[in-house]
Amino acid sequence: MVCQELLRGYKRKNVSVRCLMKVDLRKVRDSVHQEFADDVLKGLLLPSVFRGWIMSCVRGRSFSLCISRTTHGVLKGSRGIRQQDHISPLLFVIIVEYFSTLLMRATNDASFNFHLGCKSIRLSHMFFS
Repeated sequence: MVCQELLRGYKRKNVSVRCLMKVDLRKVRDSVHQEFADDVLKGLLLPSVFRGWIMSCVRGRSFSLCISRTTHGVLKGSRGIRQQDHISPLLFVIIVEYFSTLLMRATNDASFNFHLGCKSIRLSHMFFS
């Protein structure tokens, strides 16, 4: 409802120039590069061993889960961060959070202007799935 309210009257000629960007997150998940995911994990200052485990799940052909020293099944990995990878939803949330941080930093730029209906609450973006 918030998004629909913001879009109402968006094309009016007497209003300042604006920009609206819609990104289909279902398609974005399939196009996240492994190197970018690794860079985001580095930026979060995760220990290199832990980061290596995560990236080996993304890069590896197959992997198994070991819980309490018991191996549970074999999971096939794929190239890139794909919806079929069992770790990708968690990794994708981390990447979207990083993107959100970049958008919030952009609002601190002097040339950034909020939508008129968003200025008071400093709303710069919304994510939907």
